Amino acid sequence: MAQVHVASGGTRSVVRWVWLALILALALVIGVIPPAQADHAGGGSNAGHVVMLDTTDVGFGAGKLETSFVAQGKTVVRKTPAEWGAMTTAEFASYDAIVLADPTCQVGTTAITAAIANAAVWGAAADGNVIIIGTDEQFHFGSGGQTLMNGAAEFVVADAAKTGAYVSLSCYFHGTAPLTPVSMLDDAFGGTFTVTGVPGCFNSAHIVATHPAFENAGVTDATLSGWGCSVHEAFDNWPINFEVLAIALTGTVFTAPDGSVGTPYILARGVEVISDIDLSPESDINPVGTSHTVTAVVTTDDPDPETPVVGTTVTFEVIAGPHVGLTDTDTTDGAGMASFTYGGTTVGVDTIEATFVDSLGRTQRSNRVTKEWIVPPDVAEVDKWWSHTNVCFERDNDGDGSISEDPVDFDSAGAAIDNDNDGLFNEDGAECDPASLGDPLDMDGDNFTVNAVVGKNGNVKNYNPGQTYAVTRIDVLIGGTLTIDEDYSDCTLNDVLALNPKNGGGRLVVVRDNGGTPEQILDARDIELAGGTVGPDTATFDIDAAAGDVLYVYVKFRPADADVGSMCTNTTTVSGAGDPVADSAVLEVIAKGG
Repeated sequence: MAQVHVASGGTRSVVRWVWLALILALALVIGVIPPAQADHAGGGSNAGHVVMLDTTDVGFGAGKLETSFVAQGKTVVRKTPAEWGAMTTAEFASYDAIVLADPTCQVGTTAITAAIANAAVWGAAADGNVIIIGTDEQFHFGSGGQTLMNGAAEFVVADAAKTGAYVSLSCYFHGTAPLTPVSMLDDAFGGTFTVTGVPGCFNSAHIVATHPAFENAGVTDATLSGWGCSVHEAFDNWPINFEVLAIALTGTVFTAPDGSVGTPYILARGVEVISDIDLSPESDINPVGTSHTVTAVVTTDDPDPETPVVGTTVTFEVIAGPHVGLTDTDTTDGAGMASFTYGGTTVGVDTIEATFVDSLGRTQRSNRVTKEWIVPPDVAEVDKWWSHTNVCFERDNDGDGSISEDPVDFDSAGAAIDNDNDGLFNEDGAECDPASLGDPLDMDGDNFTVNAVVGKNGNVKNYNPGQTYAVTRIDVLIGGTLTIDEDYSDCTLNDVLALNPKNGGGRLVVVRDNGGTPEQILDARDIELAGGTVGPDTATFDIDAAAGDVLYVYVKFRPADADVGSMCTNTTTVSGAGDPVADSAVLEVIAKGG
């Protein structure tokens, strides 16, 4: 029926509320309004239940919203203001939804006094879909209000793993001044909400965002229009994580994503805007110091649905977050795509949107996406130690599937050939264990001690062939191009060890673990050919690695004429998209022979 609202005073108002009181009394007598229900009998999880503040479900329309939740298989548990006020966040979170119904168009906030008082408590539990309705949908249950309630009920319980929230503002703020604060919403959902009591009766509505729940219920422009007074509260401020679900096609205060203009009166969190421009990805996380790209796709339904709009200008803007104000434009390509790339310099969460002007001259806006910038994590985990010659650097040189090569290969001049550049020429099967990556030597505190007996001629006597390797295990956390720096200058300065000067020949070798099957992927010769350096004091090279790769870097040393107790440090530093990490190992000569 058509409805005339008078905020206060006047004979019409008195008659109307007396009439409502009579209907309420009759409804109680004949049982239209269901009695209050007890808490979930299990006393534990309230899955399958929604909790409603009972003072919001009164008047001749009471119970209509409950039928919408029942249709979704939910049981409505009613709480008195005292019971509501005693609940904890965990208790609210045990329900599928938190519900503040329309008390059949009450003016003033008496019905939600309890909800206002502990809004921060129940709001913290609402991590699912949320709808905030600026009208009296239970009053208009016969004029489209029931259809709206059906869609909204399905919407707020759509995510079974989360707790939704249904909030009707009824007629609480009807006739209020512009920018009237709604502290309950601020406390519950964060940000700033303000409303305006619309002048007159806005009666033509338009949906500007959607969700399958509303489509399933058949919520359309027509079902939201023609209520006599379809709108009571218009929103003039709300947080950016809420979207406008519906506007009144009266006024010019808001331009919707589809380019329509009007007055917003239903908000939702968890809906998709309706427009011809889509922005992706929806969300992403990257370390500061890297870049992020979002891509907009612009389409039209003319002549066919999803027809790309080619050659139009798309404007991108960071509208909130540490990089707020960044903007750029791009022109759509043949697929209707345009992109925006920017670098992150500050930790925080950015919100990004894109707009374009359509063929009718309307500015359409995309969905909003987020980008979280975090402190760069370590690029890798680095473990460092010393090892003796029990390491295998064999490669399948001739592609025969075997790394056990012929005993000796000779070139045309009769010279022995080092097939795999490991410094050895006797390429027999007993050279090393193909599965071995080398065993660390004894560890003394934070130092690795090499039990090397150094002879007067500078050769190690107790190992054959007497080489010692500084070994680094790199567990890659962030894939990409990694820069590996080996610093053994301390060893040179202390005259403990010197890098084997042989070109190639195992001087520096990189092995990929490959799930326990070692594969040599680089050696010193490869590194130098690729532009890296292997010098007397340091080595630096790049390597492409994927997250999850396990790499081993071997740097071969030979003993110098060092005294017992002489020590030196070899350090490996790995850098890339994340924070660089380093580890060191200390080599000590503990004995000297004759």
